[in-house]
This record gives sequence, C-alpha cells and structure tokens, in this order.
Amino acid sequence: MKKVASSILRLGVMAALALSVGLVSSCDKQAAEMSVNMTTSTQGAVIYQGQTLSFSFAVAEASMEGLELEAKCDNPDYTVEVKASKATAGGMLYVTAPKYIFAPATVNVTLTASEASRTSEFKFAVEARMVDTYVEYTAAANTFLLAPGAFAKLPAYKGVSKEKLSFASAELVWQDSKGMVEALVAEPSNSAFWVALAKGVSGNAVVALKDSEGVIVWSYQLWVSSYDPSAKVMKYTYTPAEGESKSFEMMDRYLGALSSEAGKESSHGCFYQWGRKDPFPTSTYEAKLKEVYDMKGNVVEKTVEPCAAENNIVVSIANPFTHYSGVSGGNYGWLSNTKTFPKTDEVADLWGGLSGTKGIYDPCPEGWMVAPIEAWYFYSDASVVKEKVFADVETPANKDLLGRNVVIGEDKFWFPAQGEVQHNGNLSSCVGTTWPCAKAWSGTQDTANVRAWAASVSPSSTSYKGGLTFGYEVPVRCVKVK
Repeated sequence: MKKVASSILRLGVMAALALSVGLVSSCDKQAAEMSVNMTTSTQGAVIYQGQTLSFSFAVAEASMEGLELEAKCDNPDYTVEVKASKATAGGMLYVTAPKYIFAPATVNVTLTASEASRTSEFKFAVEARMVDTYVEYTAAANTFLLAPGAFAKLPAYKGVSKEKLSFASAELVWQDSKGMVEALVAEPSNSAFWVALAKGVSGNAVVALKDSEGVIVWSYQLWVSSYDPSAKVMKYTYTPAEGESKSFEMMDRYLGALSSEAGKESSHGCFYQWGRKDPFPTSTYEAKLKEVYDMKGNVVEKTVEPCAAENNIVVSIANPFTHYSGVSGGNYGWLSNTKTFPKTDEVADLWGGLSGTKGIYDPCPEGWMVAPIEAWYFYSDASVVKEKVFADVETPANKDLLGRNVVIGEDKFWFPAQGEVQHNGNLSSCVGTTWPCAKAWSGTQDTANVRAWAASVSPSSTSYKGGLTFGYEVPVRCVKVK
C-alpha cells in the first residue's frame, strides 16, 4: 500500500456549539449536498524546497458541528496540515515541501470534509520544482567549479575515470569560507552526492566520500566562484628548436583562485603536492596559510606526517588533508619512502605527463588539465613582457613583490607570488617574505632526477623549467584539454 502524508481535524461537539452562532444547524442541511470549495486558486500551484503553500477553503452546506476535515498527499516527503476556521465551515490547508527537493515531482493533495453520512472531496496537484540554482554535473572530475548558492548533484567517480565508487556517506573535510557549504547528502544508489552552497559566499572546499566504516574512498575539490574559465584565456604557442609547435589556452588564474586581479590576495590559488588531486589552503599577505573550517565553523588543522609507505598513493587518498613530508631515501616526496616507485610509468602519468592526456588524479575541472611544462615557456621567451607588481610602498623591496603581469598581445595575465609549502610542510617564499616566488607545477615529471618540473619564478628571474621534489606544495594552472 502506498504511503501517504495526512492531516485530520475533528471538531468536538463543545467547540462546535461555541462556534455555531449564526450558523444553520446540520439537521437542516441533511438534504443538501455538501461540497468543499477552494477560495484560493490551486490552478498551477508550484512549490520549491523548504517552502509552504497555503490555501483557504470553505465547506458549503455544512456547519462546524460534527464536521471532520482530513488532508492527504501521495508523497511522504511532503507534509499537509489543515486548520479549521473559528467562524465558518472551512479553514486553511498548508502544503510544505522538504528542505531539499532532489527531483521534480507532482504531489497530489486531497482535502476531505465529512459530516455524519455526507462526504465531499477536493483534489488538486502541486508541481514540485528544483531551485533555480540547481545544477547537475555528469562528467567525471576531481574538481567541480560551482557558483555561490548552487544546489548541485555531482557524480561519484574515481577521478576522471568512469569507475563508480562504492560509498555510504559524504562529509566536509574543510572549507576556507565559514558557512559556505550548508549541506551534503550522499546518494550511493545513484553514484552521486549533493551539495547545498550558501548564497553570496565563494571559496574552496574538500568533500570526502566514506564507506560504511568511515574510511575515505575518494574526495573532491569544490571551487566555488562565479568564474567562467572560457571568458578569458591566455593563448601561447611554444615553438621548440626542433619539432612541431604546441599551442595552449591557459586559465587566467591559478586553480582555486577567486580573482585574476593584480595585487589581490584572492588571486592566490590552492596549493598541491605534485601528482595529488587534493588541494591545500593557499597563503595570505600576512605570510601565513589561510585558515580553514568544518561545517560548524571550527578551525581545522592540516596534518603533516612523514611518508612511510613504498606506494603512498592509496594512503593519501584516505587522508586528503595530510601533507606527507618527504624522507631522504624517497627524494623528499610524498609518493614513496624509496626512489624506486616514483620512477614507474604510473607515477609519471599521475597528471598526464606521460600520455599527454588528463590523468586520473588531475585536479583541474572537466575540460581542463594541469599545464605541461611546454605551456610555461613564455617565462623564458624574451619576446613576452613580464611586469613586476609591488605593494603600494614608497621604496619597494623584494618583500613587497606581489607577482608579475605577463603581457600576451594586448592582454595582461596575473601570476601572483604566493610562495610555496616546502616538503617539510612549512610555508616559505610568499608575499611578505624576503624572497617571494611564483613557482607553479607542470604535469611533467623529471624522471632522470626523481622529481617534477615547475615554472621557476623569483624576484630576480623567470624560468619556465626548474625541478622540484614531489613533496612541495605549489599552485597549479590549468590548460584546455585538446
């Protein structure tokens, strides 16, 4: 039998007598046909999540004495309530939607009035709609770019693969803006999870999917911004001495940044250890790491642990907010406590550096991938202008360097000097220090030296190619997937 929601109101004899002044007695109405009439139109009734609709009604040819009112709906997620009028045979009917509507639906409501042997029904439909901010992603990715206030359905895939995850719950790991993530709902049966975001709040967050024992099976970055990556891209063509030219379209900001404006702290992107999908908080102008919070607004601290496994990838998946500090035998990387495992093809292709395609752990949104090292050649291209931008001080010094504008054609693109987190987990070389740098990862591994290539930018020079061990955290710039 189908479950229904209902509300029944029976009017007691004493109450009915108290309200019967001026009413015709029910004995005189027995011969007449009783009917329920809505005095508020139900035509085209529409309800949204968390909303309550109210309808007034009257019962013709009836009195309050002995009148029984009942409201039902055929969807148990919606509640109905009926309240009788104190003056006439009638009252108000209320229909309330659940806090979140996960699919459009038609909710059928029935209002029944009964008195002795007479019964009358009024039936109508309410259309339940998704909120205007609803968005559904179907493509696999490790990062989802969402607008503030979005109510989003996101797929639960293993990275950029089509492998569906088995999980039981969804939980917030951290968010860098208090109150940004209002709710998370797991939908394991449909390999999806839902995110409700606060209106007008931007930032970054990490959401983890857990199994029935509370172990994290995968996690995702939520990049909450009104940013449109395709609105402005930096187009650059790398022409090697030998071989074919390669053209790239690069985002105008670091992954996770909320601005592309020169000199704005909000232009700092998230930090990443090379080859990992998981972001870490960015730096501030006070030469500190940005604070992050749980759902209740409490500060969450990043964990720093030495790498203790030969293959630490699986361990890192279960601990997305742990920075793994390198050991000398593993060349100061998070990947392994040896130098053997990082030389495998699996490692070389974590961010697509071997295949040239988007890797399973690539942290960029759908349609984008971590820039290969050739995309950064503009830093070594003498024909490209690189303008230093300093804080507004009378006599700027290195510590006042905020970053550089890179001029391509008639456009300028901002690259902030947000620094780096060393393999030991300590922030350094950021704005406000004596040597602010603007290093950024490529997806390309330096296999000969068991490390990865990064754009290397200091106060005194720019170079497109410098080696960094895997354990460092530096920002990422994404290029369009071709």
